[in-house]
Amino acid sequence: MTFAEQLTESMKVNKRYLPRTAKVAVALVIFLWGMAPQVGQAQDSKLRGNVGLHGVMLTRPGVRAGVEYQLLENSKSGLLGRLFPSQPNVKHRYVVAPQAGLYWDPRSFTALHGSLELGRVSGRDKGLSRQWRVGPGFHYSFLPEVYEVTGNSVDALGIAGRNFITLSGTYGFGIGNPKSAVWLNLHTQFLLGYNVNIMPIAGIELVYQFATRR
Repeated sequence: MTFAEQLTESMKVNKRYLPRTAKVAVALVIFLWGMAPQVGQAQDSKLRGNVGLHGVMLTRPGVRAGVEYQLLENSKSGLLGRLFPSQPNVKHRYVVAPQAGLYWDPRSFTALHGSLELGRVSGRDKGLSRQWRVGPGFHYSFLPEVYEVTGNSVDALGIAGRNFITLSGTYGFGIGNPKSAVWLNLHTQFLLGYNVNIMPIAGIELVYQFATRR
């Protein structure tokens, strides 16, 4: 079976588990909604923790956690502030954020991933804020290597992260409400393989941020 055929078969199997993944996501949303008002103080702390749901291509559920440390903060009026002086300034926070997590396929596929990200968070005290992050990372999946048979030859496909630790580049951006401490992010890892040069893995993250100290 070729890699393309295996990927197609995997997608067919995963479709049966989408309702289960959706239930987990809904349960987490309800939990975050109920807990968020109790930890709005996260916006006033330089060191913040975060935990959340990480979905790879919406079919492989996972969890992730990490910390975020504020390196620098400044305020700028921006175009809206110059036009309307009564508007509060936009705050920009520059952060370093080590992250780690795992995700799994319903057929016992499991993978570990992590990253050390630098980013910027921008927004006012009220309303939505936006963020972007970039940095190096790693990926490892507990699966054997995949081989392709062509005639009498057997060739390893060298899929990134399969049965060996591979380096990756990460990029992510998202929006969130500092008052409720809930963020929605789109996160992508670009895995560096040895036969397949670059393999992107995109995930949607629902993250709950909390203060680690007052």
